[in-house]
Parts: sequence; C-alpha cells; structure tokens
Amino acid sequence: MPKVVNRVVHMPKANEKNQLIDEIIKIRQIINNVADRNDPNIVMDLASMPETPVISIHPYESMEEHEHLLGKLYENKDFLTQADKVFSHLVRPITFWMQEIIEPIEGITVDDKPQFLLTNVWKAARGKRWELVDMLREGRAKKEGVKPALSVNITGDFDLVFMRLPLRSLSEFTFFLKDVPNISKMGEIALSHNRHIANIIHY
Repeated sequence: MPKVVNRVVHMPKANEKNQLIDEIIKIRQIINNVADRNDPNIVMDLASMPETPVISIHPYESMEEHEHLLGKLYENKDFLTQADKVFSHLVRPITFWMQEIIEPIEGITVDDKPQFLLTNVWKAARGKRWELVDMLREGRAKKEGVKPALSVNITGDFDLVFMRLPLRSLSEFTFFLKDVPNISKMGEIALSHNRHIANIIHY
C-alpha cells in the first residue's frame, strides 16, 4: 500500500492539451519500465477545458523509494528525451506535490476504473492541521461503501488537508462529510474549503 504520492501538475500551452496528455502517458510507461513495475498510468484532467491542468499520479512506499527511482531516471536517456517532449507542451514549469497518505482509498480499486475523482481541500488554521485530520478521519470511518483517501502535504502548503473520493459516475456525487461529528466546529479549525472534480482520462 503506497504511503507517499507525488502529484505532478502540468499546465498545457493553448490548444496543446491532447498532445501533452499523449506525451505524459509515454513518460509514465518509461517510468514503469525503469522501476520494473506495472503501476497504473493514472492521468487526470482537472476540467474538460483546453487550458486547465493535467495531473499524473506517482505512488511510492516511501520517500526513499522515490529518491532511488529519481536517481535511475536521471541516468536514463529515454526518460530525459521524453521529458523534453513533455516540457515542450507546457506554458510554465511542472509543479510537484508530495503528499503523505494518512488513510488510503478503500472499497474501490483501479480495476474498477472510476471515471472521476472528487477532491475536497481544506486549509487548516495554523497549528490546527492534525486536529482537522482527526475530525475528517472520524467522519471517514463512519462512511459506508467507498471510503476516501485522506492526505497532507510533504511539500507545499503544510496547512492543506486533502480528502479524495473516486466516483464511478457523477450520480455518486452525494458525499459531503455528513457523518463528521461537530461539523459546526469545522469553521474554528479550517480557514477555507474548496472542492473540484477531475476526469480520470487514462489508466
């Protein structure tokens, strides 16, 4: 079970999103070959619009595993060549979000090929991140059916807390923490909250 995930955010040039997606899929296969594993090639489109981000997901058992693989990739000519092709379709440099998985997704797998990923993002008040995590974890434990992943940043804004729920269809878009106890207290520990739905466009 992966404990760390690297979310790579690519911002495409105007009218080059499809070409970018093709190049990302190719580089993910090279990464699998170098790592000698067969991870799903999960690529997501944050919205069905030409110039919104494309996100690829890279799971690891640890930061050390991630570091070891990076060393091998930077010595691989095919990876470096393909990286240049990816970069050629970007309007700005890639953003990396390393995140620790506090609770994994349960009740659904990549074999089910969910079509969407619902993401809720909270910004905790300074010093309140783990209090917010505990509240969300309690609500998650009471949820029936598919249980969402709960994660926090290793890089980037340390006050952000993420809850992600795969959806087989948008008809499942009903979960909104109704089981979290003391929901009125959320405002005391979270400064903001937003959510979005990404289309999962490749496995």
